[in-house]
Amino acid sequence: MPVEPPLGEDLRAALGSPAVVRRLPSSPRSRVWLAEFDGSPAIIKQITGGAVADARFAREVTALRLARRVRPFVVPGVLGTEPGRRVLVLEYLAEPGHGPAPDWMTEYAAALARLHAATRPDDVDALPAWPGPSQADARAFTRLAERLGVPVPASLTASLADLAERLNAPGHYALLHGDPCPDNVVRTADGIVFVDLEQACLGDGCAEPAYLRFAGHGGGLVGHDLPI
Repeated sequence: MPVEPPLGEDLRAALGSPAVVRRLPSSPRSRVWLAEFDGSPAIIKQITGGAVADARFAREVTALRLARRVRPFVVPGVLGTEPGRRVLVLEYLAEPGHGPAPDWMTEYAAALARLHAATRPDDVDALPAWPGPSQADARAFTRLAERLGVPVPASLTASLADLAERLNAPGHYALLHGDPCPDNVVRTADGIVFVDLEQACLGDGCAEPAYLRFAGHGGGLVGHDLPI
């Protein structure tokens, strides 16, 4: 039998009883439904899987609420939560009904910058700090290149070590998505919106624009029906 959304009495009292439209595809870490409350569509998401599920739920809820400070909005609104069941009810994001905009990379970069700017120094304890790359990561990269027969000049080794040090510099508190890949992006009529913030953290925002490079090689930002 299909699993119904595990909404408790508090959420039902606040939002009403949902009419489930359909179960949506999602990762093993969550269950997601498209539902309607009084005829209005919404997304019901339950965080599942593993001992850290509570922490992932808390990170997503905190990040969504922090990110709603900025305008235009860059994350869906939270309509309700039930921490005991790790359930969120989220705003439904309607897409404009056509393919990627020619300037989607500019839209993406601007939205990502607004997301990063949502937090302030006094938010430093709201989310975990970003675990940036270490010197061990830099050494692992060069060892892999050597095993593959790729020449590794001394200048590259020094540059990677310097990059790891710069990315781990203290004093950064940008709101990082954690995985802002195209699969976690919805392009709405009002602009780019990020979803699935279970890995959100605070740190240096310099690393996340690298997803522009990944997406560019992957053929651009594709449309996605719903936030999961």
